[in-house]
Amino acid sequence: MLNIESIKTSRIKDCIKYELGENEYEKHREYLLSRLKAYLVNELSDIDEECLHNLLINKENEVIKYEKSYVKYDREKKIVILFIYQNTYKTYRREYYEVELNKEGTKQIVFKYLKTD
Repeated sequence: MLNIESIKTSRIKDCIKYELGENEYEKHREYLLSRLKAYLVNELSDIDEECLHNLLINKENEVIKYEKSYVKYDREKKIVILFIYQNTYKTYRREYYEVELNKEGTKQIVFKYLKTD
């Protein structure tokens, strides 16, 4: 009986987290994008697309990770791909983002969501 109650409690907590928008994918996404943005803002000397592209290419060998999730850069399409793994599952989600620079002279970087696989 105790086991059934703990399963019910666990399911209720999972439903509440889901309704509040708190899931593993979101935590991983926020961490990976914030780390990538911090790296780009700190290392970006000039505010232009070419400098941004070169920085992302140089970051290819160094992996930004959070637990099992990580970031990759597709140099041909010039997009960032997040490989987001859940802790409890072996499945993953790929999220594609375009990186845009603010043209107003500030080093502001925006990740524009494209799609999810």
